Amino acid sequence: LDHPHAVPLIESKRVVTPAALRPVEFSLSLFRGAGFSPDDALSAHWAIVGFTLGHVTFQISNPLTEVSPQEALAQSGELPAQQFPCYFEVLPQAANCDYDAAFEFGLDILIEGLQAKLGSRFE
Repeated sequence: LDHPHAVPLIESKRVVTPAALRPVEFSLSLFRGAGFSPDDALSAHWAIVGFTLGHVTFQISNPLTEVSPQEALAQSGELPAQQFPCYFEVLPQAANCDYDAAFEFGLDILIEGLQAKLGSRFE
């Protein structure tokens, strides 16, 4: 978040250098050390990286972070509330979203899912 232009750069560059691969190797080694197969270790790595990049990208580009709830409601004026009741229900909270808490929530779910996946291998 301190470097919002880094995400598009990361997404656009396919760099295969020792420096670029060290974090990947570290991540894969953690998953392999935990007992994941090579295929599952790669899938777990991609899930964590994809979630993280997606979360940061959304936080940077989410239009609701730049307006007040009242402005967001006004901008949503053309949307029929009866067709989007859940959206209108959460809209007041969306502008004040605690992105750190939302990230932790999602990361906890990913970790719990990975633990369950790993546990099912030994059952």
